[in-house]
Amino acid sequence: MTDMDRVWADFQEPSGVRAQYYGGEIVMQANPTMLHDLVGKSIVRQVGEPYDAWGERGIDLGTDGTPRPDVVILRLDDVDLTVRDLPVQLLQVVVEVVSPGKRAWHDDWHTKRELYAEHGIGWYLIVDPRPGTWHLLEHQAASHVYTQHSEGIFGQGITVPLAQGALHLDSASWHPYPA
Repeated sequence: MTDMDRVWADFQEPSGVRAQYYGGEIVMQANPTMLHDLVGKSIVRQVGEPYDAWGERGIDLGTDGTPRPDVVILRLDDVDLTVRDLPVQLLQVVVEVVSPGKRAWHDDWHTKRELYAEHGIGWYLIVDPRPGTWHLLEHQAASHVYTQHSEGIFGQGITVPLAQGALHLDSASWHPYPA
């Protein structure tokens, strides 16, 4: 356990702040807006068997930390329900909804993208309410990077071709951030 792991284990979030630990840092942001959370809630409600979706669950990246993606999608049958942070190898899809700030944009598009790819998560869905777009990225196992599989605007359907059957998401209820 590193010093940062110990700090994170005892860390108390200040009121009105959301904290995550990844890439060797504790990253704090103001609680997200309702428009931000609407996307995650929509995804969680749409996912059905054989998959399950959870919002705000920590994922275990070992020494790279325990980030909390906005949504994780997995097969519930594979999960030990007594764990606090989900083992990364169980994840089918991670979803990040980009928050308005520059740091959040950089972390979702670069820092987390690199971490999730390094740990082999098969699919990464980035939802960016600033322009009202979504981007589905596919993991390339040989190079541990993501490449774009598909992209669209809010209102268009998303299909994630998972091994146990395609996952279809409807983005019609998602809204861009105000200008």
